[in-house]
Amino acid sequence: MRNYIFSLFKLTYILFICIVIFFPINLSANFKPDTLVVTNSVSWAPFSYINHQGDPDGLLIEFWRMFGIYNNVEIKYDLTSWNESLKRIKKGKADCHGGLFRNSEREEYMLFSNPLNMSLETRLFTKKDVSFEDLVTSNSVAVGIVKGDFIESYLRDHYPNLQLHTFQTSRDVILAAVYGKISTFALDFPTVSYNMVKFPQLNDFHSASTLNRDYMRIGVQKGNTKLLRFINEGIDRIPEERLRQIVGKRIQYEEKTPDWLLSFIILIVSLSVVIIIVVYISLLKKNEKTLRYLVKAKTSELEEKNSELTKALDEVKKLSGILPICSSCKKIKDSKGYWNQVETYITTHSDAQFSHGLCESCAEKIYGKEDWYKEMKDEEKKTDD
Repeated sequence: MRNYIFSLFKLTYILFICIVIFFPINLSANFKPDTLVVTNSVSWAPFSYINHQGDPDGLLIEFWRMFGIYNNVEIKYDLTSWNESLKRIKKGKADCHGGLFRNSEREEYMLFSNPLNMSLETRLFTKKDVSFEDLVTSNSVAVGIVKGDFIESYLRDHYPNLQLHTFQTSRDVILAAVYGKISTFALDFPTVSYNMVKFPQLNDFHSASTLNRDYMRIGVQKGNTKLLRFINEGIDRIPEERLRQIVGKRIQYEEKTPDWLLSFIILIVSLSVVIIIVVYISLLKKNEKTLRYLVKAKTSELEEKNSELTKALDEVKKLSGILPICSSCKKIKDSKGYWNQVETYITTHSDAQFSHGLCESCAEKIYGKEDWYKEMKDEEKKTDD
């Protein structure tokens, strides 16, 4: 009986230990709030801000709407100044911070989620034509920053010589730069790109250096591990494609070049193409005239040469080489081996023509004994005398 009681007591003790150890874990694993109060900046465009209709808007606002849909939880937004949004988490007045960087100062009162697929660059922008080294070593340059921003502690730790001029919101920093109250400021690049469209004066500023690049995270009050686990699991439920869509839509839009610059580039390219075409056509016409002149000159020269050659061929037809001629009858032997009279050969092989007659020696030899010839000769002598 005693053994039975001892075994029952032992079994009860084991069940109690299991309940104490595992039951809270199961509660934690099944934790799901009905509502999440999300705090962030009221004027951190394009991430979180109040639009013209008075509604919360921005990349992070879209992210939390999607989070609520995929995790079946109601999202309430509590947008305020940046520094105040950090205080809301610290004092437990909000469930989570909508998106920020992790640093050692914030880790004292905040737990951070796994990194979101949203990287962010914080840059130093300046209107002065000076190097980054000259800026960070100067004690006369006031750098505009958002109070409580990650970059505030970063600059104080790394560049203690800098004078920091703090503002409540990023919009306040932008307006101070636009109206000439500050010549240097540190903000994330998408925010500056977003405002360049609204305030062309920001184009006078250039990026002196990238101060920090990191992934944003969700922040909850330190010790609230159940909520942090729920948020990490909830982020994993959102399809990667949907996350890329909202990031791509907001960041690509804000980082695009201003409309006037695109129009200016199109105008310059169009004018360049027109100028190239005009110059090309002018060169073609000039080359065409030159070619026509050269062709005409060469044609005239060839025609003149051809005329001269034709004339020469018409006027001259020479016999050349050694001609075999009979020493007795004076016949000439042609290329076929036939003997031809001299006049026949020359007439055939040149343009010369013959008119026959008798020289005095031949006439005396042939007709010297004839009476008519003798009488003719006597009359010629009388005429000469």
